[in-house]
Amino acid sequence: QIRSLKQHLLDTALELDIEFSTVAKSYAYFEKLLLCGKIIKLNRKIVGACALILAVKVNDSRHVVISNVLDELCKRLDLRDPQQIIDHEFAVFAALKFSLHLPQHEYLPHFERIFSHLEFDSFQEYLGEKMYQTWSKNARNDKEEFDFKEEKPILLK
Repeated sequence: QIRSLKQHLLDTALELDIEFSTVAKSYAYFEKLLLCGKIIKLNRKIVGACALILAVKVNDSRHVVISNVLDELCKRLDLRDPQQIIDHEFAVFAALKFSLHLPQHEYLPHFERIFSHLEFDSFQEYLGEKMYQTWSKNARNDKEEFDFKEEKPILLK
């Protein structure tokens, strides 16, 4: 059922021309909440929808119309109306500890799975040369920051 939900989120993104990295981040948010025990059968669709809405707000710079995303999510996830998603968005944001920035290593596996599912040959093909160079540079910076944090010991007072 989780795979089905993720497919609905991806279908929404394809329909509305939402960035694949945005969908990958929404998957990462959803899985963080799943691992924390915040998701049950009764709320999984709403939480998934909220994860995509939050990811769109944070990540997608192409002026995606939120009301269109809400309407499409309601249609694909069989939700009553967009207000259901809006009513739960802040709770999902709080459950994520108000932290929506993800280092690339947290969402890249989802991004790669989306790519293989959609049969792209490479990130470079999807992003274009200039954007790919920017992305590669940011990936190296994220990795260096992550590696530094891992090596630093925890000091107890």
